[in-house]
Amino acid sequence: MLSELGRFDESRIEMRRALALDPLSRIINTNVGFGEYFARDYDTAIAQYLRSVERFPDFDYTWILLSLAYSMNGQHEEAIQAGRKTLELSPGDANYSILLASVLARAGDEAEARSLMESTSGADPTRIALVHAALGETDEAIRWLEQGIDAGSPFVTELRDPGYDPIRTDPRFQAAMKRVGLAK
Repeated sequence: MLSELGRFDESRIEMRRALALDPLSRIINTNVGFGEYFARDYDTAIAQYLRSVERFPDFDYTWILLSLAYSMNGQHEEAIQAGRKTLELSPGDANYSILLASVLARAGDEAEARSLMESTSGADPTRIALVHAALGETDEAIRWLEQGIDAGSPFVTELRDPGYDPIRTDPRFQAAMKRVGLAK
């Protein structure tokens, strides 16, 4: 939560403490990278995710976060491969499929991103907003984001996700941040 609040230094301290207490936890190993991703230190996040997938190769959550970090770092081929690995481990997971669609959109594969988005049902609206943000469709991204907030999406705490950067300066996005209590 500290990362989601933009308190990255505090988050790093707490994650190191958690990792020291339980170095075999796959979620803690992964979430160390999650904080770095939110801080936009993609190289450090990727390095942590790679350590995690080496240790826990069947943990789908690490693979999708690795995909997102690669994507934001401009390593699109690696991002797509990691995203596809996620879907191999968890076929049919709507939120993972939608996150892969956002990766495909950032990689410039608009057709496959749209196809995947259209063929996926049941994804969280805030995740769909990420795809529209990656496609440069601000109005649609905001519409889906507001729908997610209205529905009480558990992912509204993640509005500092770098995937929202293309729409971050839009006043409607800033209002959404304020609405969920994440505005500074």
